Amino acid sequence: MKSTIISEAPQGYIEEVQRIGQNAVIKAQENLRRKGIPLCFSRNGRIYYEMPDGSIQTENPYPELLRQRGIVPAG
Repeated sequence: MKSTIISEAPQGYIEEVQRIGQNAVIKAQENLRRKGIPLCFSRNGRIYYEMPDGSIQTENPYPELLRQRGIVPAG
């Protein structure tokens, strides 16, 4: 089934929306890196964490990070 919304979008509209979204992601990543907060992303259905030192791991670092900062996770 063809999407009428996308097929009727003005020329360049989709590219502009993608550009805006990509810029927002880049700014969010930079902000998290400045604060020393790990980035979380997925590839092929697997979750990865980019640590502040640039290393990549699959173990969730957030529970330990919250304990270190004196924040106790709910539950």
